[in-house]
Amino acid sequence: FKKTEKTNILGVTAFELPLATELNFGTWKINANIEGSQSKETLDVRVEKYVLPKFKINLDMLKEWFLVDEEIKGIIDAQYFFGKPVEGELIIDAYRYVGEWSKYTTFEADISTGDDGKKEFTLKPVEYVSGTFGAGGAGSLILNVTVTDTGGHEEKTTKLLKITETDTILQLISDSR
Repeated sequence: FKKTEKTNILGVTAFELPLATELNFGTWKINANIEGSQSKETLDVRVEKYVLPKFKINLDMLKEWFLVDEEIKGIIDAQYFFGKPVEGELIIDAYRYVGEWSKYTTFEADISTGDDGKKEFTLKPVEYVSGTFGAGGAGSLILNVTVTDTGGHEEKTTKLLKITETDTILQLISDSR
């Protein structure tokens, strides 16, 4: 696929990429040429078959940030769209940012009939995480949640949390140079 487009004043353009009826699933790469020079960056785009979701996963956290020495607690609520609770298996993979994303713990549990589609979870404290500028000096934790129902259908959701050393963060922002 090749197409020439004009960008707006911010250097942005939109385009549609037509796909064949039978195509290769996997990672496709998109490169941009600007005035004859190839860009240094390549965008990876995942192409896969769309599967209509059968149920929804809600991830309710007690709060949006946690201390490094504090347990991470929350509730998973998995419900079919027609109102019935999901029965099946729950897996939470937790990744902390320490210069790169590193898996530090996994939580596994069964969601049974008596749970009404809900399961409380507790993860061990993160203990160490690297702060980043984008998080205002706080560290980051990603929870990848996977629920598989008894029919083998799998749904996923992700939650990004902030991790701090103290419960107070002080930032100074100048109003001039």
